[in-house]
Amino acid sequence: MKYLTLAAGAMALSLCSVVAQAKGPNGVDTGSALDCSVVQRGWKLRECERLAAEQEAAELAEDEAARLAAEQEAAQLAEDEAARLAAEQEAARLAEDEAARLAAEQEAARLAEAEAARLAAEQEAAQLAEAEAARLAAEQEAAQLAEAEAARLAAEQEAARLAEAEAARLAAEQEAAQLAEAEAARLAAEQQAAAQETVLSWSIPTTRQNGELLSPSELAAYEIYITADQSGGEQVIVVNDPMQTSYTIVGLAPDTYHFAISAVDVDGLRSELSIVVDKTIAASVAAL
Repeated sequence: MKYLTLAAGAMALSLCSVVAQAKGPNGVDTGSALDCSVVQRGWKLRECERLAAEQEAAELAEDEAARLAAEQEAAQLAEDEAARLAAEQEAARLAEDEAARLAAEQEAARLAEAEAARLAAEQEAAQLAEAEAARLAAEQEAAQLAEAEAARLAAEQEAARLAEAEAARLAAEQEAAQLAEAEAARLAAEQQAAAQETVLSWSIPTTRQNGELLSPSELAAYEIYITADQSGGEQVIVVNDPMQTSYTIVGLAPDTYHFAISAVDVDGLRSELSIVVDKTIAASVAAL
């Protein structure tokens, strides 16, 4: 829009030239023009300005319409983009579902394989158990046979042992008989020897006749006195060990003998004779 106004305060004439370029819906000029030439008073100027304002408003409305069309186009594009994204998301979900289905099928296949392997393992274990049971049965049968054989051998050994025991018993009885004979002979010999030997025993004196203590170191010897009734013989045996407390006399002839003993100290002093003991050696024993 173009307009020319004379100087302010000019009330006589005004020249207004208005050229309006009409635009189509897409902002393209249509080539139409509006010329307004008015030479009138001041109110004509306002008419030109109104028309210009209307044309401006029309242009603004066209611009708004274009903006709205552009916004609608953008909204449509956004909807299309959203639909595309939704389609992509749906495709992705379907792909995930398909992947999940395939994974489930693979898991089911794996479980089926595992179950088949388990069943095969159970069958194998059952076969091994049967084989083990058969082996154990065979071992038990062999053990029973071995026990029977061992029992037979044990019975034979027991019979042999009993026979050996019987033989040993007989031999022991024979040995016992021989030992009894030998023991009888030994006893007879001991009786004969005992009858011909005499064992005298005494205690070491600890005090003198006056009551003084007597130390073993003060003793020098013992003197044994022997007399015989029938032969009238006398004999003195000296025991030079003051710590000795017994003496055996052998080789006595048949007679009745009387025995007594006295102690001798280192100074040659003798104690009184002890109590006299008697022993008779029979002639029959002496003759054995």
